[in-house]
Amino acid sequence: MPSFQKTIQLLLKKEIISYPMVNQAEMEAIPAFLEGGQDLAKFWHDLFHRRIIQHNVRVASLYYNRIRGTRLAQLLGLEPDRLEQE
Repeated sequence: MPSFQKTIQLLLKKEIISYPMVNQAEMEAIPAFLEGGQDLAKFWHDLFHRRIIQHNVRVASLYYNRIRGTRLAQLLGLEPDRLEQE
């Protein structure tokens, strides 16, 4: 459970989180994430990535009043198309 506590602490800070996170492999190896097969594991992986992107966009909005999408995508380490999806 320490990996979950570290993740919660990261999400509560107003800092951009790099993806993939250091403890992500440990979190995704928990049996509850793997019980439903490969499809469910991919769902949780994608959902987790989406939540990290959303967190990072919220954090960036605290520091920037005006920023171009391409620059924000660059800061977050994303493709501009992926940023637009979120």
